[in-house]
Order: sequence, then C-alpha cells, then structure tokens
Amino acid sequence: MQIEKLEVPSPPTAEPEVQWREPPTIRRLEESVANRIAAGEVVQRPSSVVKELVENSLDAGATSISVVVKDSGLKLIQVSDNGHGIRYEDLPILCERHTTSKLTSFEDLQTIKSMGFRGEALASMTYVGHVTVMTITDGQLHGYRVSYRDGVMEHEPKPCAAVKGTQIMVENLFYNMLARRKALQNASDDYPKIVDLISRFAIYHTNVSFTCRKHGANKADVNTVIAASRLDAIKMVYGMPIARDLMEIGASDNNPTRSVFEMDGFISSANYMAKKTTMVLFINDRLVECTPLKRAIEVAYSATLTKASKPFIFMSIRVPSEHVDVNVHPTKREVPHCKLLENAIRLRRNPKEASDLTSIQELVRDIDSNVHSVFIFSSQMNTDLLMKKAELLEEYFSIHIDEQQNLTRLPVVLDQHTPDMDHVPEFLLSLGNDVVWTSEKECFQTIAAAIGDFYAMQPPVLPNPSGNGIQFYKNSKRDASTNAAIELKKPENVSDTDIDGELLAEAETAWAQREWTIQHVLFPSMRLFLKPPNAMAKNGTFVQVTSLDKLYKIFERC
Repeated sequence: MQIEKLEVPSPPTAEPEVQWREPPTIRRLEESVANRIAAGEVVQRPSSVVKELVENSLDAGATSISVVVKDSGLKLIQVSDNGHGIRYEDLPILCERHTTSKLTSFEDLQTIKSMGFRGEALASMTYVGHVTVMTITDGQLHGYRVSYRDGVMEHEPKPCAAVKGTQIMVENLFYNMLARRKALQNASDDYPKIVDLISRFAIYHTNVSFTCRKHGANKADVNTVIAASRLDAIKMVYGMPIARDLMEIGASDNNPTRSVFEMDGFISSANYMAKKTTMVLFINDRLVECTPLKRAIEVAYSATLTKASKPFIFMSIRVPSEHVDVNVHPTKREVPHCKLLENAIRLRRNPKEASDLTSIQELVRDIDSNVHSVFIFSSQMNTDLLMKKAELLEEYFSIHIDEQQNLTRLPVVLDQHTPDMDHVPEFLLSLGNDVVWTSEKECFQTIAAAIGDFYAMQPPVLPNPSGNGIQFYKNSKRDASTNAAIELKKPENVSDTDIDGELLAEAETAWAQREWTIQHVLFPSMRLFLKPPNAMAKNGTFVQVTSLDKLYKIFERC
C-alpha cells in the first residue's frame, strides 16, 4: 500500500510592519549658501560675466568698451569703459544682492529700458570670483579702487589714479566651485564665445567702439570704431565678403489700434554660403536668443538656399514693453514675446474656388475618372488618424499638429542638426502606415523608428563631385551643348560655364556640409549617446578597422 505524502500548507506569514521614519527637519539655508547657489544660475560661464559687465557699461552711457581675457576668462576678465562711473557713496553696497539704480518698483519692469535691473550680476560674481572695481566720476580729482568678496567690501575704497569711467576685474572665476571650473577647463575654449558676443554687440551699438583681446596679446580679435552705419559695422566685424551678400530689410506697423511693431536688419542673399546659421537678434535693444524664430527663418530660407548653405540674419525688433517679459531667464538671454511670432510665416495654399477655364475643368474630370479606387481615400484616412493621435504625439514626442491639420512643431533630436524638410511627406506617411497604435510598447518603438528615419542623414541629390563623380558635371555640360532639342533657354548673360560652375559649387557645398555635420555633430553624439544593438556588429553597419592587439603586434615587428 502506497501512502501519499500530503503537503501541509504553512500558516500565512504576517506582513512586515512598516517602519515609519521621522521626517527630516526643514532648515533655512544660510544666506551665503543661498547666494552661492543663485550665483551659479546667473554666472554660468565666463561669457556670462562678460555679457553682464558689457551691458552695465552700455547702461552707463559708455562710448568705448574694452575687454581683456586671460585663460578663457577663468584667470581674468577685465572690462573697462568711459561711462559715467560709480558714485563714491554707492561703493559700499555696489555688490550687495538686489541693489540697483535702474529699478524702484515691480511695475517698472513693464517699461524698463536698461539691460540690467535685478542687481544680481555683480553680487553673483563676488560669490564665485574675486572682484575689483576702479571708478571715477566727473568732478572727482582721483578715482577709487575697492575689492569685493561674497557681496561685501574687503576694505575701504582706496584713492588711485584713474581715467573717466569704470574698470571691473573678475579674477579666479569659480575658484570655489571645483566641478564647474574643471568642466570649463575640459570643455572647448570659451574665448571664441566671448569674441562672438562682443561682435554681436559691436554691430548693433554703432555709436560705441569695442575692443576684445587676450591678455598679453598685441592685436585685438575685435576692434571697431564708431561706425556711420550698421552695414559698416558688419564689414568691420564679419568682413567684406559677408557684408557684400547682405540685403537690408524692414517692416513696421504704425496702426495705433494694434500693436506697434518695428523691425529692421540685414539678411543674406542666395549667393551667401555658410555651414552654420548666424542669427543676431535684438529685441528692444536687448541681445537675446529666440529658437522658434530662428528655425522659422531657416525653413523660409530652405526654399532658396542650397541644402548645405545656412543664412546670416541680423534683426532688430521693437515692440511695446508690455509685450516682452525680460524677467523670465536668470541671464536675461531668452525673452518670450507675446504675439510677436504669431502668424510670422503664413501658409501659402492654392485658392479653393473653382477655376472658370474650361480646359482645367476638363483635366480635373479626366483625373477623377481615371483615379484608382483603392488609394483615393488613403491620404484622408492617414490625416484623420494623425488628428486623433495628435495629443499623444505632442505629449510624448513634441510633434504638434494644430486644428487646421498643419504640422507646426517637430522635436529637436540633436542640437545643430535639422532634418531634410523634403522628407516630411515620407515622415507623415510612415506615422500613418507603419506605427502600431494598438500596443503601447510597439507604438513608442515604431514612432521612434519613424523619427529616427526622418532625422537620418540623407545623401544630397547631386552626386559627390570628388573622384568619378566629376564626370556627371562634365557630361551634363556636354549633353546640354549637343542636344539642342531639349536645351533650356538660358539668360543671355549666363554662359554654360557659369551654369556648370554653380551646379558644381552647390554640390561641393552640400557634400562639405554633410561631412562637417557627420564629423562635428553626429560622431561626437554617437560617442556619447549611441547604444548599438548586437546585430549591427554582424550586418555591416559597423566594421572593425583594427584593434589594440593587432596594433601592438605591428609595433612589435617595428
């Protein structure tokens, strides 16, 4: 007789008791700690210091500003001007937080004209560096020199010889923020950013002379004099080749019942070629950045420029102060502006009214009678599908489709890389046909794949002129000259050589821009972010050129 062994269920174990911990005590940060944290937001890098000091000089009415930089600004930043100077009585509170001569009440922000107003810049510099101020005002027999640390004077102001104006030196920047200092030392040189910053100020403030040089250098990298016109200032800063290809623009709206809007500037023509967009934007005399406006202009230019060429834009915009919020960004670098970009670029659509021409109506009837019944509604079905999924696309992927079925926003997958807008129809078709909307995981995966395909580097339409590709342009010239039956009618002042030269130049620019983007944008980003699957090592996506073991063997033979 076989006796089966019965399993006796064990008694249920009691759930572990939740051990409650005492909540941590909330403490008020010491003022020095809070000020140092705030200083890291206002003073992000050496170029931030230069921007704040130059703006203070401009607010002081200076007509001459000199900038000297040592070790990319980490060792020394010196800004000198011939402005009205600083009163002796104001020196004790000069570098305290929220001390300013430009603002008295919060309502003044609606009509503020000066570039500085919060009274945080100088104070922040004293918490992350050693600040020395030397100044003299009209009527004083001598100037005063005083050093600051952590917002207060280190000693009483000392008399010294000085010229009219103010000189501010910031030394040992981020000496007490080792991580920030190390990151800046390991990063690319910050001095080009400072030169670019001074160049932008110089072409706008034509009534001010600017110089910018490295400490100990005999020649300045930026050296401008008071210019008669803005175009002359652009010539001095960016050179004659750029100024030669610029066109003056302007627009205004002086209707008192609407927002008063004024804009003037210079934009590059179709002959201008550059690998990177240069946009200098001033709103109400303030140097700012506006990424949506920059991308809108790039899209508008894409219809006239070659694929690889980028524009140069200088734009000065004036709008009522109540339409601009200057207090949104710690460094006042970004300025949201109400209704400024609204309807900036209007969509151009064909008229919806029927044409009266009999021939056109007959052609339309011929097309309708010969249309394929299977695909006639496919585009509308995809449009309806994307409109239903518009909220999901915007929330998770920053793809915005408005109520008028317009694609108005795309995600920024990689800085300094804009996808080829000629492939937008393929991208929308992929979203409509290839995305699995029934499964959350597969939905995200297929949408990400569609975005990846859209942002992938596409080869230019024209063949690469290097190597055997040059034969294409030679053959195109020969075919155009021998086949008169299909030869296009060319303007009398344009020769075959000019046409081939332009075509060749367009191809060279396109391929050079592609190689530059791959080398300086894609490869560094791949090194940081790419996580290739195992299959890429076997399907030829990645090819191993060599290895350290092979290199060691080669060197051992040598």
